[in-house]
Order: sequence, then structure tokens, then C-alpha cells
Amino acid sequence: MSDSRKRPRNPVRPGDLPVSGEEPCRLRIDPTAQLLWRDGVEVPLRPRTWEVLLHLAVRPGVLVTKRQLLDAVWGDAMVTEATLSQSIRELRKALGDDARNPKLIATVYRRGFRFLGAVDVVGAAEEALLDQPRRGASAPLVVGRDDALRSLRHAFSTACGGARRLVLVSGEPGMGKTTLATALVASLGSDVAVGRGEAMPEIGDVEPFFSILEAIRGLLRGPHRGVATGLLREYAPPWLQRSLGLHGFGRGPGGHEERGSSTQMLLKLLRAIEVLAREVPVVLVLEDLHWASQATVDLLNVLVRGAAPCRLLLVVTYRPSEAILQDGRLDQLRSRLSRDPRLVHLPLEPLSADDCDSFLRARFGGTAPPDGVAKLLHAHTEGNPLFLATAVDHLVERDWLLQADDRVSLSCSLDTVDAALPKSLIMLVEHETGRLAADEARVLEAASVAGVEFYVQEVAAALGTDEEEVERSLEALARSRRFVRRVGAELWPDDTRGSRWRFVHVVHRRALLDRVSAARLQRWHQRIGERLEAGWSARRETIVARLAMHFEASRDRARALEYLDEAALVAEQRSAPADAKNLLARALRQLGERTDDQGDRSRELAMRLRSVSAINAMEGYASDELREQLRRAIALCGDRGHERFRFRLTFALVASCLAANDPRAKDHLLDLRGQAEGLASPGSRVLCDALAAVVAIVEGRFREAASIERFVDAGIEIDQDLYVGSRFDVFVPVWSAIRCCAIGDAVDARRLVDQALSRSRNLPDRANEAFALYGAAQIAAWDRDRDRLEALALRSDVLTREYGYRHWGGLVRYFLRRLQVLQDDRPGAFDSLQSVVDELGIYDSPQRGAVCVGLAEAALQERRFGEGFAAIEAGLASLESGLARTAHSELLRVRASLRRAAGEAPAQVRADLEAALTVATEQGAGAYAKRVSAELSELTAGSSSDKAGPVGRMRVARGGRRG
Repeated sequence: MSDSRKRPRNPVRPGDLPVSGEEPCRLRIDPTAQLLWRDGVEVPLRPRTWEVLLHLAVRPGVLVTKRQLLDAVWGDAMVTEATLSQSIRELRKALGDDARNPKLIATVYRRGFRFLGAVDVVGAAEEALLDQPRRGASAPLVVGRDDALRSLRHAFSTACGGARRLVLVSGEPGMGKTTLATALVASLGSDVAVGRGEAMPEIGDVEPFFSILEAIRGLLRGPHRGVATGLLREYAPPWLQRSLGLHGFGRGPGGHEERGSSTQMLLKLLRAIEVLAREVPVVLVLEDLHWASQATVDLLNVLVRGAAPCRLLLVVTYRPSEAILQDGRLDQLRSRLSRDPRLVHLPLEPLSADDCDSFLRARFGGTAPPDGVAKLLHAHTEGNPLFLATAVDHLVERDWLLQADDRVSLSCSLDTVDAALPKSLIMLVEHETGRLAADEARVLEAASVAGVEFYVQEVAAALGTDEEEVERSLEALARSRRFVRRVGAELWPDDTRGSRWRFVHVVHRRALLDRVSAARLQRWHQRIGERLEAGWSARRETIVARLAMHFEASRDRARALEYLDEAALVAEQRSAPADAKNLLARALRQLGERTDDQGDRSRELAMRLRSVSAINAMEGYASDELREQLRRAIALCGDRGHERFRFRLTFALVASCLAANDPRAKDHLLDLRGQAEGLASPGSRVLCDALAAVVAIVEGRFREAASIERFVDAGIEIDQDLYVGSRFDVFVPVWSAIRCCAIGDAVDARRLVDQALSRSRNLPDRANEAFALYGAAQIAAWDRDRDRLEALALRSDVLTREYGYRHWGGLVRYFLRRLQVLQDDRPGAFDSLQSVVDELGIYDSPQRGAVCVGLAEAALQERRFGEGFAAIEAGLASLESGLARTAHSELLRVRASLRRAAGEAPAQVRADLEAALTVATEQGAGAYAKRVSAELSELTAGSSSDKAGPVGRMRVARGGRRG
């Protein structure tokens, strides 16, 4: 409102509108043939001047700004407004128009132009002209990348046939990754849906899908935006909302909060893209993915591994050196897909000396460069394409390389060039920035503090100046220099509209950021953070990442902690546990610098417990890092004030030690009992007794664990804030069933797991069902009930895909594969089972002994005795270092079978079987004892030959039951 009051009453200046007088000339245009007739006479025009006329003529009476004309006609080419003015002068001359007394083209002072005449269109409707697509970036100059470009085009052709492809384009800064991707996109027609996105360093570990959302915005702006919008609205509404900047990433169409795992979110987007790819081929270009979050890498994995035919090409660019610093996430993905034909890796190497010569010829319209220049530039730039292009521009600006009369000449000696040319790309960029005017330098330096991508409002806030002034400076820099480019505009929640800009290359930003002093850097970060805080207060959850980064850098610890905590919550809601974990770690570092008061201690406890949840979702309950977080949180509890919190954390520590086969679980259990006495809570004592029984089962003390049965149907209500994990009325029957199976009560074992499954299906926390499925699968594997085990594994796979729980789901898969290997009796049984064990990484679980038994049985089946004995020795070694003892007698029994099949002395076979029987009897494991006794009797009676004995006994008929 204030701006409108300042405007003059009559803003029209001389030349804005035509004066009355003679009638203008009659114009006809043919858009297809690109021809212009003036009063029936054909008028020749240069191509760009013709496009200026076309853009103006189809919009009679409409103000067309200079920016619109430059974007529409020249795209991203580096031209100034003087180039546009020259085309306007040529056009007026061709049309016989006068700028001082215009009848056809009026100049609107400092803004643009308005077409005043009438045009007859030949061969095309006006509507078709108005719908002409905006000229994008012209196809870039690509030199020395013919093979890579052919590979990209072949991958696109293959993807168009329904075989999705992921192309990883790797290379260090300036190697031409973006140029290569742009060349591919420029060659695609309008019948392809293209989306491009770029990861950002400041928010790559916070906004888990930043680059993906940018690519989706590209789909929504493209020629197929109607189809893309409809499909996202139908199949993946949260993605549509977030890509449009709407409030609440996880809110459904009705406004309710959608709760789901990261896998659920990924599957929704996968479904939308697969349906879109039925309508039109889809190409997603994701750049600078070395900054990508783990969630984005997981999404790439889901997109490329989808089973359904899909016309999808993913082009990902990244820097290997930066990717290593980001935990090598992309390299891990490349390793996982190394033998998958859907992956194409294109590492870009430096250009050769011949490539440099080709570049110079292309740069100067095919004219050969002076002798020695290409070789000298190659030596200086080491074949880095960006360095080469920047160095050539540097020589042209200094008038050392001159083009005239169809030849290129050098105005100085090669020695002069060699001495004056900077020795690195950074030095060259620093030289360019050193030539900036003082006001230009300050604008770009402030922009470098805002980020690789930034808003005008941020730069103006840092400098304490007017936004329009900053806008003008950036416009001038974009036209005359190579530092920044405009990427769009956005309306902020505070109703201010500002353009969005990006540095052309990260090297430019780095060179400018290095010029900013430490004091000014801190001050500018604070100002930018406060401007963002004020401008986005209504929707700050969408930018908490940037707020946290700026206030961390400005050392505003209170605000940094607030926004890091909030950003972690946003990451948790968006099902990005890796990002939540990183944010919480940064927040905890901020807390470590604050005064240690009671409020800070409570906040740190809450954060560490949330870190435990994030680690559990990523790595499972057996993670070493998870136990370290629990120990630190327990230490924070102190002696008073957090007793229930301490009990809950210690309970989780015991459970984590059990999952990791860590003997210290018993020591922590003793500590837990002491805490239960201090709480004087009946529920805490019951939890301790039940957990003690579980420890006894894991240790193979089945008689002592009989006490667990009294909790099965007791209907005891336990406060959930006393413990973590599965519900009490689920985990007790599962462990009781495992005990019943070991002592030989198979009927009760099946009844108990059915009871746990029935209860778990009605609970909102799916972790209960995941654990119940694990218990039921263990019983089904013991029964050799393949049909039931396959059904359980199918349900477990669904839960694992949608919610996680990789530890329990992995064990279910192992039980199924082990039974398949034993019953199918196919070649490669041992290798097949070993591959599953390696993939699941379950060596350190309480099931390690049982896993070794399964591997030894598979080796025995194929008569691979060396591998079988090695598996048994590994299992026996685990008894010495770990807590679990349940497989002790089985390890000895299978070793006896291996000895017998390998032809070893019967006395050694008998010794193993007798030792196995002793162990099983001492443990009270009746089912194991029954197995060993049967084999001892067989050995004594000599009822079967060595060949038909132990190997033949393991070829159990499909569906048969045992013990």
C-alpha cells in the first residue's frame, strides 16, 4: 500500500503511447516459415530479431518486460540489455517505425515494450502462437564427452522401452556433469516429462528430499503438468503438497496427519511416477547428490529397483570426493547395484589436449586457434572443462585472444599468457571477483553467506539495504558476469515477493565466501536468520533447517537449539530417521555448550531418547551406537528426579544387549532390579521378573525360565512409560513359546504364538506384530511347516517394507530360506543360505549359534565338510563371547553328523553326541535331547549306512513335521 501512494499520478512518460496521425503499415507474418511482409513486401530479419517480433506481435497492447523478452528469446545465454535494444532498433527500422513517434512498438520507460499495431497471421492460429514454449537454455557446447553422451542417450532409449535406468555421472568440480545432463535434456522433445533438482549443502541433511521436490516442481511446471498434478494428488498427496510449498508434508487430503514410515512415503511416490511413466517417458535429473540425505539415496534405490516396467530415467550427478565425506552413501548404492544392468556409471575424466583444441574451435565458430594456445591451456587447466572455459573468457576479456576476419589471433606472446594465467580454477575465480566493483562485491559476498541458492530478501537483510536495489544489482551481474543466475520467484508468508537466485557454480560461491571476515560472517548470518524468522513465521516448519544453520553460524545458541530440535521433529514426521539423528546430534552439541541446569538436563534426556528411536529405525536394536546413547542418557538421570525415566532407559539397555548377544545384559538386569525396589511399583517388579526369564531362555536355562508362564494369561497391566519395546502381553507369550518349543511342548508353543499374533494385529504399533511374526516363524521352522512359514514371511516382508523392523524381518527370511534349502535339496544350498546370512547381517544376534547350525546343515547336504566344520567352530566360539546358549547341543549334534559323513572315527562321533545329550539334559531342552538320543540309538544299532544316514535324514518331505 505504501508503494502505491508514492507513485506519480500520471506514470506515463513520452513514448509510452502513440500519437494520432497516419495509419500504421499493414503487417503479415507466417510463424512456420518465419516470414514477415510489410505492405505486401517481404522484409528479411535476423532469427533473434524475428523472435522478438513474434513475442511482441502475439501480445498486442500488453506490456512485455525486458526480462520476459530476454528469457523468451535468449534463454540463459549471457547477453545484456544492449543486445535487446539492438534487436528493437533493427525491428523498428524494418517496420518503418520511429521511437520518438511510435505507431507499432512503444517503449515503456525502464520496464519494457508494448506492441501497438495489428498483425495478420498466416498458417497458424493466434492461440497456437501464444502457447509457444519458452526458450530454455540452448544446447550447451559439449566437447570430449561423445562416449558419455552416447551412453546417456542409450540409457534414455532403453528406459523408453520400459526398462528403468539410473545413470550416475561422477566427476570433480568443473568436469562438465551439469553440461552433459543439460545436453541430454536439450535433445529431448516435448513428449517427455522432465524434472530437475539440485541438492543443497546447508539443508541436504535436513530436508530429506530437497532435490526430489525440486524435480517434482519441474514436472508440475512442464508441458505435462496437468497429468503429473492429477497423479500426485491421487497417489502421493503429501509429495504434491510439499512440492507446492503447502503446510504439512505428511497431511492427507482431509487435512489429517498421515503417519507412515519412510518406506511408505517412498512407495507412494514410486506409484505416482510409475503411473505417469505409462502416459509419457519420465526423466529426472538430480544434481549435486553428494549432498543428498540418506532418505534421498533410499528413494533412488526404490525408484530404480521397482519390479514393474517403467519408462523412467534417473540421471544423478555427484562429486566422489564430497560423497566420501558424506559417508559414501552414493558409492554404497553404486556398490549394491554394481552387477545390476539398471545402473550405468559415467565417471568424467579431464579433457585431453585434442579436446581443448576442439573446444577452442567450437568456441570461435570453427576457426582454428593460434599455434600452441590449446596445449598451453591444457597444461594450465589440466583438462578441467570449467577452468578451460573460464580461462578462455579471461583471455578474451583482456583482448589477448582476438577474433576478426574469420581468424583467431593472439595479441601477445605465449610466455606472457603463461605467466599471467592463474594456476588454478579457484585462483582464476578469485581474480574475477577481485575485479568486481565494491557494491557488486558486497552483494555477492552477502549472497554467498545466504547459500548456494538464496533470496533477494536474505541479501538485503544482511546488507541492511533496499530489496529493489539488490534486485537491480543481481540483474546486472547476471547479464554481465557469470556468477549468478535467476531461478524463479516466490511469495513469502509475510506477503513479500522476492526472486530466487543461485550461484552458477559452487566454486564462485566458495571464492566469495572466503572474502568475508569472521565478524561480518557472524553478523550477516544473524541478520539473515532473523529475516527468515520474521518472513516465514506462519510456515517456519518449512525452513527450520535454514534457520538452524544460520543461527548455529551466528552462535545464537538458544535459537540454534530451538530450530535444530524443531527440524529434527520435522525429519521424524517425514520419516527420515538418518536426518533426525544428525540434527539431534547437532542439537546435543549446542546443549553441551550451555549451563548444566535441570531444564537442560531434561531436554537432553528427551533428545537422547529420540536419538535411540532414530538409530533403532536405521540400524536395529542391536546397534552399538544405540547402547552408547542409552548409557549417556542413564548417566544424565542422576540420583533423583528421573527415576521412572532411568528405569525405562535401563530396560531398553537390557533389551538391546540381548539383541546384540552381549553378556552385560545380566549386569544391567541386576541394576534394573535395584531400581525396581526403589520405585516400589508392582509393574516394575513384574517387568524385571519377566525380563529375567527372557535372559534365562537366551542362556539356555529353560528350567529356570519356567516362571515366565505365570505372566502369559495373568492379564497384568504395565504402565507403558516403564519400558520400551513390544507390548507386555505380546513379548511374554512369544518368549514362552520359544521355551515350550525347546522343552518339547510343540502344541503349547503353537498356541502361544497364535495368541501373540492375534493380540498384535489389533495394536497400533506394528513393532508388536513384527516381533510376534518372528516368534511364530521360529516355531514353524522347528515344525518344518513350510506352508505356514511362507505365509508368515509374506506378511513380515510387508511390514518390513512399510515400517522397517529389519532385524525381526531378516530373521523370518532366514528361517524360510533355511527350510527351503533343507527341503529342496538343490545344488548351491550352502552358498544360497550364506548369501542370505551376509545380506541380513545377523551374526551378532542371539540367533548366531542357530545360524551356524543352519549353515553347517547346508554344507553337510552338499558334502562340503570344510565349510560345515568352519561354521560349527564359529558357532561354538560365539558361546564363549556371547550370552546365547540355546544352540549349544545342536552345534555338537550337527558336528557329529559332519564327522560321521566325512568318515571320521565312530568314537569321535559318539563323543560329540554324548556331549550334546549332556548339554540338552542340563538345560532342560527336551526337544534337543530327543533328537540327540535318536541319533545315538541309530549309531549304536548301526541301522543305516554313513551315506544314507545323516545326509538322507535331512531330506525332509515338503510339509512334513518334526519333533
